Amino acid sequence: MENLKIYYSGDLHNKFTPFYFFKKKIKSKNTLILDGGDAISGSNFTFNSHEPILDEMYAAGYDAMALGNREFNYFRKILRKRISQTKFPFLCANLIDLKGNINQYLQGCLIKNINGQKIGIIGLTPVQYKSSSFWVNLSGFKFIDPVEAVLKIYENLKKEINFFIILSHSGFKEDQNLAKFLPGKNIIISAHSHIILDSPYSIDENLIFSAGAYGKYLGEILINSKEIKHSLIPLKSWFDAHSPLNNNWSIGYL
Repeated sequence: MENLKIYYSGDLHNKFTPFYFFKKKIKSKNTLILDGGDAISGSNFTFNSHEPILDEMYAAGYDAMALGNREFNYFRKILRKRISQTKFPFLCANLIDLKGNINQYLQGCLIKNINGQKIGIIGLTPVQYKSSSFWVNLSGFKFIDPVEAVLKIYENLKKEINFFIILSHSGFKEDQNLAKFLPGKNIIISAHSHIILDSPYSIDENLIFSAGAYGKYLGEILINSKEIKHSLIPLKSWFDAHSPLNNNWSIGYL
């Protein structure tokens, strides 16, 4: 395949630094811009009537983001407002609304066709309580095990999808567990744990990437028929020098 470039962020927590980077770039048809969730500064119970960072993400050309625990809200009206403000897909495959209609506003998987390659992008939110908890009846929200949710989509789409990108806000430990069960060569963009991976963490043929938090770094993945290359772009350094960075990594691929 021709080069596919993926820029990714996560746990921005209302830090706007990546968007200044994208203002200097022209997004090509072979580029995806993705986020692992927790872009806003809100929470499960607090609410801002407007989240400017979601507007900035749309203007920057983001293709999708996972529903982080900051974006999730137990008040359905607030959650619907946050989802509608994004103007691009909020992805969440492991949340079921038993009392309302939130699921019609959320996508579990987004399919992108780039250079003839079909890419399945799946979103995950943190499991806040077990499906057997009394909170299920009280809140009307049921959280599904991430492995179960992803494998269900994988089985339904595996014949038409070339590979999957998982936007996971489950945390690094859960993402390692997911990688053990997910067949094939796939990418997991890990958020929630705020860890920085200079090079991806490999389990079987799955690769886990994480760019930390607060917009200090932006991840860049370049995929072609021969290899995957990865860089972490330190955004402060980029502002200072306006040049590509360090932390380069590559492996043979396909």
